[in-house]
Amino acid sequence: MRGRHVPGADISNVGDGLDGGRCAESFPAVFCGYAQAGGGDAVGRQRIYSFTREPNSDGKENEEIAFADQTGLPMTADVQLTIKVQDNQAAEIFAKYRLDFDDLIDGPIRNDTRSFLSRETEKVPVSCNLNQPTAAPGGAPTPAPIECKGSLMGAGRQAVLQKAFIPLRAKWAAEGVEISDLQWVGTIRYPDAITNAIKARTETEQRTLAAQQRKAEAEANAAAQIETARGVAESTRLRGEALRANPEIIEQIYAERSMGLCPPRATTCILGQGAWGLVPEASK
Repeated sequence: MRGRHVPGADISNVGDGLDGGRCAESFPAVFCGYAQAGGGDAVGRQRIYSFTREPNSDGKENEEIAFADQTGLPMTADVQLTIKVQDNQAAEIFAKYRLDFDDLIDGPIRNDTRSFLSRETEKVPVSCNLNQPTAAPGGAPTPAPIECKGSLMGAGRQAVLQKAFIPLRAKWAAEGVEISDLQWVGTIRYPDAITNAIKARTETEQRTLAAQQRKAEAEANAAAQIETARGVAESTRLRGEALRANPEIIEQIYAERSMGLCPPRATTCILGQGAWGLVPEASK
């Protein structure tokens, strides 16, 4: 925070302070920032301000917003708001806070942004997966899952921001400051322990899924082999029954495979390439 507190500025001549959006030389320059931020045709009537960890055009110091989840786990994030001072409220705001426009944003408004945001983030977990019970040892049934209503790593991230925006806007509207938008800038910065735990759990889930897929594939292959064996066995059984019912088929198959060299019921069979030489010639 810049800390430019101005205790002695005269605000009695607010109507004479601006001339076409420019600050009169006799008027406190620190107050013109208010009037210009809210004046109809004046320059800078609406301002987009970012609270970030890294230096930016709005400030060189670390202005990130810190908050925690429902377990007290600390984390930070950058946020951005769109703001302007209502035309007829500039003098009253300056008289109350005695801060220039930038310091009003850096101080009271930033504090309220952090407070209202923390109030909402403390109602939700950082991750539903991390808060769910794991399987009990010894094959015992897994306990019933804990109800999870939107985590900061899921849909709850935007939900808590919008819920915090409602009271923030209402409070400062009553002061004469219009906050029309509140947005995250980038992602929430979680502690290393959380990101490492999420990474480890994700890797475990991926290994478990891969093992389940391999098991399912092996079971499918085994089932296919069993069905194939059953098909072969059934085919063999049917073939045997057909052959027993028709023995002449066996003799026909035997004759075909022996190529006539060893007919069924023959007492002498001819074997080998030179077998013909072993057959006695017929007597002349």
